[in-house]
This record gives sequence, C-alpha cells and structure tokens, in this order.
Amino acid sequence: IEKINTSNVSNTSEVNAILYDIEKLSTEELNKITNLSNLDAQAKAVSDAIEALPTVENITVADEAAINEITAKFNALHEQQQKLVRSSTVATLTTAQQVLATLVDEAKATTQPIIDLINALPAKEALTLTDKPAVLAAKEAFDALTEAHQAYVTNVQTLEEALILLDE
Repeated sequence: IEKINTSNVSNTSEVNAILYDIEKLSTEELNKITNLSNLDAQAKAVSDAIEALPTVENITVADEAAINEITAKFNALHEQQQKLVRSSTVATLTTAQQVLATLVDEAKATTQPIIDLINALPAKEALTLTDKPAVLAAKEAFDALTEAHQAYVTNVQTLEEALILLDE
C-alpha cells in the first residue's frame, strides 16, 4: 500500500506493476490507498481523447492518425484502467475505428485508378515529350483528390519525377 501511495506513476510498466499489486489487495486494503487518482488520470486522458474525436458523421481519412494513436493509448492501458473508461466511450472508439476502416478502403479504391495511371507511364528512361499528355492527365487526376486521399497514392514520386523530366 505504501508503494502505491508514494508512487508517481510516470510510465506504463510502473502503472501495470501497481495495478497488478492492487489486484491482490483486499477491500479493506484498497480503502487505504490515496494515490488512485494518478492511475485514473491515464484512463481519463484516453477517455477525453476519445470524446474529442469528431462525431461518426464527421470522421474523415484525415483522422486516421489520431484514431490510431488513441487506439494505441487505450490498448496500452492496463485491463483495470480500461475498465475505468465508460463502455459508451469505448463504443465510440470502436465505431470510429469501423468508420475509419470503411473510409480508408474507399480512399484506396478511389486512388487506385490514379495509381494505375501513374503505373502506366513509361519508365523515366523511356519518357518522351509524346508522353506529356498522359503525365499531365495523371497529374490532373492526382490534383483532383483531397489532400487526405493523395496520401494513399503510393507511387506519387514516379509522377513527380516524370513531371520534372518533362519540364527539362
């Protein structure tokens, strides 16, 4: 109990060790702990982050990094800390993950034709001025994407190189 009460709880492994110790305590011993707020703070920070996410209708692929980061932080919580996060808040995170997965799939499907256009361009060694219309068409298609969708075009460097070569 003294170890728990004097702990500063600064990292996940320390939290897990403390929570493991807490699980072994009786109810009477649990009532003597005065430092549970530090453990609660990590769970509250994750809860607050989840609740700060956009509503389901407003989630976009641009939220991917934030949702993945919050998911990782939730998963890093000890099982007992995860129980401190309201089930409705966990459901919000789960729904956000599902919506995001659908949006990412749609983004990949949307960008595949642009990826295919770029893949159809000749290799940079074989590129000539007669290829300029195809390069410009691929560039126009790429530019029509949102910035978030552009991130899913995995071969944009090939397009950029073709544009540079044609400008020379």
